[in-house]
Amino acid sequence: MADPKAVIIWLNYNSSKMSRVVLSSLQSIADLDYDDYHLIIVDNGSIDGSKEMIKSYIERSSVLRRRTRFLELSSNLGFTGAHNIAWRYILSRYPRVKYIVLLNNDAIAEGSSLSDLIEVLNTIPNACGVQGVIELRRSGLVDSFGAYIDELFNVYPFMWLKRLEEVPGKCFAVTYVPGAYSVYRFEALKRIALKAYDLFPSQAFAYFDDDLLGILAYVNGYSMISIPVKAASHFTSLTFRVTGTREYFGVRSYIAKSLTLSSRYRPCALLYGLRSILRRALPIKIRGSRTGSAEAPRILMRDIVDGYKLARALRRRYGVILKRGDVAKIPMLRMSLLESILSIATYRKAYKKLFDHIERFIVTEYGFKCV
Repeated sequence: MADPKAVIIWLNYNSSKMSRVVLSSLQSIADLDYDDYHLIIVDNGSIDGSKEMIKSYIERSSVLRRRTRFLELSSNLGFTGAHNIAWRYILSRYPRVKYIVLLNNDAIAEGSSLSDLIEVLNTIPNACGVQGVIELRRSGLVDSFGAYIDELFNVYPFMWLKRLEEVPGKCFAVTYVPGAYSVYRFEALKRIALKAYDLFPSQAFAYFDDDLLGILAYVNGYSMISIPVKAASHFTSLTFRVTGTREYFGVRSYIAKSLTLSSRYRPCALLYGLRSILRRALPIKIRGSRTGSAEAPRILMRDIVDGYKLARALRRRYGVILKRGDVAKIPMLRMSLLESILSIATYRKAYKKLFDHIERFIVTEYGFKCV
């Protein structure tokens, strides 16, 4: 049997509390007008009945039943580990596939989205991956239209919380395309992968994945592109909200990035990371503990120590991921030393003004007419 042109990777972990969104996501795959695909579902060791719920739904779907491969893991390997399992499966079973699609189980795809994304991907020869406009929870607001990072490794989701009709009618070279819903060239991914069998660093678990993929794409001569076509509605990190781990993995990965990726301002990046940890630790409640409790110092220390351990493990396995000279190849938000120092003292009240300034710069610097 010939390989499909596209393989969609879709992860699940203990999703019974968000079953309506999860099943809507699966149905949106069945409703795609692009039908030359297979679906790989990776269950991360779910124990809440969601695995059985999803299997039952697949069996009842005449479209999905014949296209789906279900991989069951005995434990939770996170976003990075589970995608690596799917990646290795694809390498062995689908060697002639053309496109790899990442779709979160809390994202609901538009019917024509996969066709639209693949069509544009094929018109841009050096594009590794593409993403359309991702709507935030059917609110009429933008969740993601590609993302940029600055030299402190902060993430700026382009057009975040702007109205859908405000999205410019251009394509943009972005630092990376978030993994909620993105499409990649298989051959490009094979060339940029950290190792042949590692699409992402498994040790990271989460939040050191799609951004790293973007960096590796540019270092290897490819680009990441966002296109002005609505692709999906995203219910944003529901799995991590249910499990209560989003904050921990975000801080841990930020510390690891600051230690493993080259930047002119690495000391400032580390200071920014420590400031972020303090801000997360000092509100009234910290993941169930109150300010001033004995838990706060322990949580702070765990975030820092685990980030350092992750950085050390990544360096041992992959060596230098991003060299200083490679930074110029990446569409990043460049900063002066003064700006990097001032950003350490920038708090939420300044964020909207900062985002507006950044978006004006991006539209001028990185936008181009789609073919």
